[in-house]
Amino acid sequence: MRLPFRLVLSCLLGLIVCLLFQISQNVQSAENHLHSLQKSIIEEQEKIRVYNAEWAYLTRPERLEKLAEQYTKLRTIDGSNRVKLSSIPLSETMLAAAQNGEIETDPVDYRVQAMDMHPDIVQKLRKKYKQMAQQRTAKPKSITVAFKDIWGGSSP
Repeated sequence: MRLPFRLVLSCLLGLIVCLLFQISQNVQSAENHLHSLQKSIIEEQEKIRVYNAEWAYLTRPERLEKLAEQYTKLRTIDGSNRVKLSSIPLSETMLAAAQNGEIETDPVDYRVQAMDMHPDIVQKLRKKYKQMAQQRTAKPKSITVAFKDIWGGSSP
């Protein structure tokens, strides 16, 4: 009776040892994978730091200004570059529409022309401006009010 009990106990003990060995190997494998992931994260963070430093070096204002002078015809903005909004001429389309009485030639049209907007947006602004002018006796002081109504509170 003792022999079968010892045999079953030995088999059970061998099975437990095999399971513990398998679990130990799985844990070691997971730890090795974790360490390799941590190492790759550290390497990527170092690359990001290097890229950020390189970006900061490449986008220095004095360097960009030098490159702009060298490769483009751009120049810095100063007080001499400003013009009055009313001095900006209307486009031929807007001038023809103004002469036909389709639109009013007021500062809003000059602002729209100066912003070089898509024709659909200009049409929406004119429609909204006319609605606002009909609702009020005085015209709005700024076209920003029309922008906010068209885009739901935010200007472009």
